[in-house]
Amino acid sequence: MQQLPEIGSGTDSATAPLTVHTWATRSFVNDAIYRWLTLTGGALPAGSPNDAIAQLFQLGGQQRVRITLRSTVPCGGFAPYLGGVTERDWHAWHAEYDQPGSGLARRLDAVQEQIRVALDAAAPGPVRVISLCAGQGRDVIGVLATHPRRGDVTARLVELDPRNAAVARDSAARHGLDGVEVVVGDAALIDHYAALAPADLVIACGIFGNISDADVERTIEFITQLCAEGGTVVWTRGRREPDLVPQVCDWFAERGFEQVWLSDPQFSFGVGAHRFTRAPAPLEPGVTIFTFVGYDRLSGPTT
Repeated sequence: MQQLPEIGSGTDSATAPLTVHTWATRSFVNDAIYRWLTLTGGALPAGSPNDAIAQLFQLGGQQRVRITLRSTVPCGGFAPYLGGVTERDWHAWHAEYDQPGSGLARRLDAVQEQIRVALDAAAPGPVRVISLCAGQGRDVIGVLATHPRRGDVTARLVELDPRNAAVARDSAARHGLDGVEVVVGDAALIDHYAALAPADLVIACGIFGNISDADVERTIEFITQLCAEGGTVVWTRGRREPDLVPQVCDWFAERGFEQVWLSDPQFSFGVGAHRFTRAPAPLEPGVTIFTFVGYDRLSGPTT
């Protein structure tokens, strides 16, 4: 732990302790739930919001950073006021994949199988793949490593956590997957996918349980811009009550996707594969598709 200065001064407002992983820029910049649009000049001695954020990132070698915020902050109109929240370490989160029989390991098997099926069915020639919130790329890279179509695939994996992205990049290089590009960035920004959209395979795993229900539907709407006609989207959503999986399937159906496969509801995780039967909509540049909240801020582990 490292104690950083409090934001603001001269206020009697109650302080709120906040423990947050320094690499989770969603919390600092993009997460409307946290109301952290930026860290202002009073946040750290450096002065500007960008400098404040940069200093937090320099602390990335620390596992956790404790920041004390005041609930009312007189600084340029920004009011970071939410406290008592622990942001998940998305790098450490991947460790469960290495535990045989774990929920994540079984979910990964199901996702990889649907990726394999989609690649098997892809038309001869180039195959375009995009992956949102790609993590360490275990799903895509794990399949491409041994798939006969590996040489046909051009893939773009977008992941915000640079440590996860580094793992994915190293894995792709180790398997000789020259067509796999790993981008460090906010996967919610549609511009990241412009070069490969519409794609033959869209992977939206680990997203739908970390965003609001309204944003799930919104994301599916924008997948109609990312997926080519005849292309496949593979997605996940946990089946803990309230189970949104049936509604997710309905939202896909309403937008011209036909269900190819859906995991058995007896499992705690949901994995689906849907094929797009319509022409893709034109890509709208500059759009933020969703706001990543995190399942710790929602109703339990429903990724």
